[in-house]
Amino acid sequence: MLNDTIAELESLRNVYLFLSQFMIREVDRELLAILRTEQMSGFLKSIGVDLAPGAGESDDTLLDELAAEYCALFVQPGSAQPYESVYLEGRHLAPAADKVEITYQKSGFEYRKSYPNIFPDHAGIELAFIASLLDARIKNIKEGVLTDEDGYEMERMSFISAHPAKWMRDYFLKVSAQAKLKFYSAILDFAAGFIESEVEEAAANATRCETKQ
Repeated sequence: MLNDTIAELESLRNVYLFLSQFMIREVDRELLAILRTEQMSGFLKSIGVDLAPGAGESDDTLLDELAAEYCALFVQPGSAQPYESVYLEGRHLAPAADKVEITYQKSGFEYRKSYPNIFPDHAGIELAFIASLLDARIKNIKEGVLTDEDGYEMERMSFISAHPAKWMRDYFLKVSAQAKLKFYSAILDFAAGFIESEVEEAAANATRCETKQ
């Protein structure tokens, strides 16, 4: 039973980690190699993406195309930059950024060493934070500290309701509609559906908690 729980949580954490990296960095040779592993290529093919080396197409060409698309979607002026503050209020470092930063500090979540130039309410950082809460819960279960829901799970659901629920699904769908490459449109569509399911779970969890009170 516990092994099944751990497997489910690890799978969920891996999705968050993948989407976090997808948002934070363009595809380079290292990430491309990971995406071509059996597990990842199987997932990508399930959503209509095939990154197997094409006949007559070099990896350099593919990486250039993916880099140009990443820049057009997320970085260059006029793009839909992946920040909660920008999406909801039209500017960087709005109150949403301060709120997530406070949450990170309280939880001991450190991201600045790895991403010193990214603001705290970047979609990739918010997703990485949720993955860190899942990591902590998995660790607790493996060590026999807790066997079911714990403070980390409550914090995860609370954070999802307070932040991703307010913007991330709609943001992913908006950017997907602008994507020219199947790689980005397919993963963004998947991300939108995934976040929607997580938001629904967070809402259901809140209802369960209210019922118990």
